Amino acid sequence: MVEEIQQISLVSVNCYKISIKDWNNKKQKILDLIDINDEKRIDTCFSDFFMYGNTPPYMVELVSLIAEELESFLQHTDMNFYPVQDWQMWSQRYIDDDFHGIHNHGFGHLSCILYVEFDPEHHQSTRFYSPIPDAFRGLIHNLQPSVTEGDLILFPSTIPHECPPSKCSIPRTVVAFNIPIGKDD
Repeated sequence: MVEEIQQISLVSVNCYKISIKDWNNKKQKILDLIDINDEKRIDTCFSDFFMYGNTPPYMVELVSLIAEELESFLQHTDMNFYPVQDWQMWSQRYIDDDFHGIHNHGFGHLSCILYVEFDPEHHQSTRFYSPIPDAFRGLIHNLQPSVTEGDLILFPSTIPHECPPSKCSIPRTVVAFNIPIGKDD
C-alpha cells in the first residue's frame, strides 16, 4: 500500500475579495457619481461603457473613495499599477432579465468589480470560469463568489466571466474597472 500521495498543483489562478470600509457612507456618494439612467441602456443592461471612452468623469473621485483598500491590496500582492489616468472604468445596472454574457477584458490588466447595489436574496454574483479545463474530465469549472454590497472582486483580466440574468426588478449595480499592471521594479 502507498503510504503517501502528494498532490502538486500545476496551475493556480488567484482572485481577491476586499470589503470596502465605511460602505454605508460611500455607497450613496458612488451612486450619485455614476448616475445610471434609462438613456444609458445598451443591449442587455444599463451601462455607461460607450459614453466616456472608458474614462468617465467620475473615475478619479470614485477611485479616491476606495484608495485605502487598493493600497492595501498593492502591499499584499506586491503588484505595480499604472496611474489612474490610464485605467478603464464603467458602470452597469441590471434589472429584470438583464445580463452580460461570457467575456473577458483582454490581456495585461487587473480587472475589478465593485458591487454597489446587490441583494444576495435576489441577485447572483459574477460567475467566473476556469481558463483551463479539468485535465481529467475536460469540464470547465465555474465559481460564483459570495459577495455583499461594498465588496470589490479583483481578478486577472483574461478570466472569462459573466453576469447571470437578474430575474428581479431590484437593481443590481456594479462599477467595473481595469487597472493596467506595471512592470516589476
